[in-house]
Amino acid sequence: MSTYKDHIQLLHSGEEYFYQLTKMIENAQREIHLQTYIFENDETGNSVASCLKKAAERKVKVYVLLDAFGSSVLPDNFVQDLIQHGILIRFFLPLFSLNNFYLGRRMHHKVVVVDGKTALIGGINIADKYHGSKELEPWLDYAVKLDCPVSADLQKLCSDYFF
Repeated sequence: MSTYKDHIQLLHSGEEYFYQLTKMIENAQREIHLQTYIFENDETGNSVASCLKKAAERKVKVYVLLDAFGSSVLPDNFVQDLIQHGILIRFFLPLFSLNNFYLGRRMHHKVVVVDGKTALIGGINIADKYHGSKELEPWLDYAVKLDCPVSADLQKLCSDYFF
C-alpha cells in the first residue's frame, strides 16, 4: 500500500526546486504547462527557457502563461525566441488593452504540470532570487511536487486557463 509520502514531496526554493523542475522538463514526453507570476531574463530564467526550448524541439507541446505585470520586464526578444522554438506563450491580463485598464487583478500561479503525471505547485518564481547562488541564499519559499492522479486534474485546469 502506498502512502502520501510516495506521491508528495515538499521542496525548498533554491537548487532543490530547480533541479526537480529541470528534471521534469527533461523527462517530458507530451505536454508541459508552466504558469508563473515572475519569469526573469537572468541565469535561472535562461536555464529554464533553454530546457523548455529543448522540450519543444523534441515535439513536446509547451504552454507558458505569465502574468503581464509580474513578468513585464521580460524582453520582447526573449519572448519571441520562445515562440520561434514552438512554445505557446500567453500573458495574463496585460496592463492595457484596447478597451480596459487592468491593474489590480494579477495571476500569481506558480504551477508546472508535465504529461498530466507530475506537478509542482507553490510560491517559487523563475528568477535568480529564488534559485540563489554561492553568495546569496535563495528567497525562502516552498513548493510541493505531486506524482499522483491529481496532476491530471491540474493539467486540465492549466489547459482551461490557457485557452
